[in-house]
Amino acid sequence: DVLYRVEIDGDESYVSVICEHQSTPDPMMTFRLQKYILRICDEHQRKQPKSKLPLVYPLIIYTGQKKYTAAKSFYELFSDQKLAKEYLTQNVTVVDVNEIADDALREKYHMGFMLFMMHRVY
Repeated sequence: DVLYRVEIDGDESYVSVICEHQSTPDPMMTFRLQKYILRICDEHQRKQPKSKLPLVYPLIIYTGQKKYTAAKSFYELFSDQKLAKEYLTQNVTVVDVNEIADDALREKYHMGFMLFMMHRVY
């Protein structure tokens, strides 16, 4: 792995390049790369908890005799690529129970009860 200090939109940041050597196509290589990326971000966050996460650029150096046929996109590994990409790249859904009236929570029975109790726990 190589770490570069770069300026992005006027802010100093870091770009980590993961260089993976492959001599045979690995069907799960993009999954492995995602895990490596998360480990790099986790380590960065552990060492510098107040800073933004670094950009990580994955790169596969392929030297096999046959054409590289494995997935080149992490999303290709899912049965529904379109939904996987949508779910994994959109904002996380947040249910802010502080903005729901207690009476409205009580009307939802099971889910409402759970949210009502979570609202009351500090």
